[in-house]
Amino acid sequence: MSCNIALSADSACDFNNSFKKKFKVDCFPFHIHLDGKEYKDGVDINPKFIFEVYKEKKLIPKTSAISVDEYESHFASLLSKNKEVIHVSLSGAVSSTYKNALKASERLSNIYVVNSCSLSFGIGILIMEASYKIAKGINAKQILEELNELRNRIEVSFIVSTLDFINSGGRCPSIVTLGLNFFNIKPCIKIDNKQGKMKISKIYRGKLGVVLPKYIKDKIKDKIIANSTVFLVHSGIEKKLLNKVKTSILKCNKKILNIVEARTGCAITSHCGPETLGIAFLKA
Repeated sequence: MSCNIALSADSACDFNNSFKKKFKVDCFPFHIHLDGKEYKDGVDINPKFIFEVYKEKKLIPKTSAISVDEYESHFASLLSKNKEVIHVSLSGAVSSTYKNALKASERLSNIYVVNSCSLSFGIGILIMEASYKIAKGINAKQILEELNELRNRIEVSFIVSTLDFINSGGRCPSIVTLGLNFFNIKPCIKIDNKQGKMKISKIYRGKLGVVLPKYIKDKIKDKIIANSTVFLVHSGIEKKLLNKVKTSILKCNKKILNIVEARTGCAITSHCGPETLGIAFLKA
């Protein structure tokens, strides 16, 4: 096993401490701004607090990108113990973090920055694959090239219960948000894995208990999924409904053998809001 390559990512990958330890990845936290204070994702703030403030004060958090100087310091620290660094970034189409990480890498040497063209466990899948390749002793340059090809096989989509949080981040016009919320419409937002942009791919109408099984069927029925694994990521769904979704996954696609459940971190939560549920998987 090679110990010469450090694996890095930003906190938009939604990895908890268990995932970080298992895949040996060092995650740098996004900045979260809420109620006049600045926090670091997963360090001194959690999604529960975000929703408590939203419920009490109707305040929606903002996020700010990790700066070039912060990345340079982060990468330099990793290089002090490793020869090379592979960093997997949030999509460059939705945040300046990728460009900032790239600029920081140009100030140093042996830093390889991957534009995931994705978010949440779309980034996570690339981290896992990078970790496996590092363990096999593959060099960093080759891993970068392979991850850039691999990202085209990643599918990420999610259903949001309200568009208020996305609208707050400037990613959805207010008039559209008002209309969709009024008519109880739940949009499915898909990540374009070539450009990394978010787009509404389909709209559903009704309560989550009705919408989510339909969404699952549309997204995974009869698809060939690598390792028979689907990542189920949410910002807080009641257990009964979550179990219903898991049953729908297994019923819709008999080839799926493993469902990995995860919770969104503060960076993703800040933009998707409560009762958001999504799936991520790697096509075979």
